[in-house]
Amino acid sequence: KNVSFFGISRSKKFFLDFVKSVDRNMKTQFNQKKALKNLREKTNKYLLGEMRHKTIEQKSEKKKQNQLELRCLFLNFIFLKKHQIKCVKVKSW
Repeated sequence: KNVSFFGISRSKKFFLDFVKSVDRNMKTQFNQKKALKNLREKTNKYLLGEMRHKTIEQKSEKKKQNQLELRCLFLNFIFLKKHQIKCVKVKSW
């Protein structure tokens, strides 16, 4: 069964793996900078992949791209805020 997260529909496992991979990198202070960079790269890569699969008119393509970029920044912001306090712990959905 798929879960919708900020308008992105994927399996629960996808999101759990995504968060866990970030969590693993955030265990130590030393890894924080590297982990945040990886998170940004993963998020950007994923959202760009989503954009390629969407069939949209040329006119609205730029608008869609901007929306995806904003969504990407928002996802990054949420993870950053959470990790300033503590590592994300995912128990179950």
